[in-house]
Amino acid sequence: MDELTDITIIIPSYNRQDYALRALRYWSNKGPVVHLLDGSSAPIEESLLRSLGDNVRYTHMPEGYYERLAAACEMIDTQYSCLQGDDEFFLPTGLRACIKELELDAQLVSCGGRVLAFNNHEEQVIGWPIYPEFAGRRIDASTSEERILQHMGNYTCSTVYAVTRTEVWKKAYQLITSFQYPIFAINELQFELMVAFLGKSKIVPSLTWMRSYEAPPIRNTDPFLMTKNSFNDWWERDGSEVEKDEFLLKLATHLSHGNYKLAVDEARNGFDAYVESTRVLNSVRLSGYIQSSKNSVINLMAALTPRLVKSALRPILIKPRHVVSLESSARLLADGGTVVPFDEVSEVVACVRAFHRGSH
Repeated sequence: MDELTDITIIIPSYNRQDYALRALRYWSNKGPVVHLLDGSSAPIEESLLRSLGDNVRYTHMPEGYYERLAAACEMIDTQYSCLQGDDEFFLPTGLRACIKELELDAQLVSCGGRVLAFNNHEEQVIGWPIYPEFAGRRIDASTSEERILQHMGNYTCSTVYAVTRTEVWKKAYQLITSFQYPIFAINELQFELMVAFLGKSKIVPSLTWMRSYEAPPIRNTDPFLMTKNSFNDWWERDGSEVEKDEFLLKLATHLSHGNYKLAVDEARNGFDAYVESTRVLNSVRLSGYIQSSKNSVINLMAALTPRLVKSALRPILIKPRHVVSLESSARLLADGGTVVPFDEVSEVVACVRAFHRGSH
């Protein structure tokens, strides 16, 4: 039996019905149960859905993101669950590798794979590696307190788009969707911390997640999607103590069996570690911003330079833009020891190319 019948993929979508249809057609008759929950005001035309396989289910639900994910918790009856962006892809071979690891180790509650980003550029599907920190990542300490610090103190989003045991996935989202905080990406941070509390996780060396940069991200449709509402600012702001205490108490009471005060301390320490780790990361980004500012000055000088002078200097000063195909990026990943199913990568390339040519 195909392991993929043991997984449900949840795809929230909003005002991107062309991408939503692409995702449904990609997964049609492939094995996983796929629920796409469309929050757009009007549904996709029924005629466009008729040819899809029985494993993909479209639900028009013009409500908020949290309401749709709360509904998704009631739809899942498979052993494993996974969240997917409506414009993105998972590779079946990578999902199978994740499921296999979960089957082999009962202490694992979540398992993901390596990632490539992609975009459509001048009729070519280009790609590049992202989340290099996923390589070899294991959150495997023996206690919940140690796992939370291990994960949040060296943070990356390694479980929110990973294959997760359904009881853990549901437990996390049942809390997340029960109360909305107007803090950017707080749902992701809650999920990541709760998974670390509930068990071990890892990344396998198999290309699994194809992250799209084709369309701008959805922003400002829900309180947690407003980028100005920084988690770090809220966490460190004077006067937010009561709200933070309520936030931690809800989380700890939901997770713990008895000693919720200990769980409050573990969660608080975890978010403290996250804020400190992102402070270090932001200082690195700042140095990059300074370099970017220098580049802006150089670009301004170039704009003011006479065309004839620029033409003469171009071969000496200006390097051509290096664009790499998605297949080439996958080969580089494979050269580094990652399992890459090139036939599945080629299918994604063909799907994206057809989509942008309008032949989907």
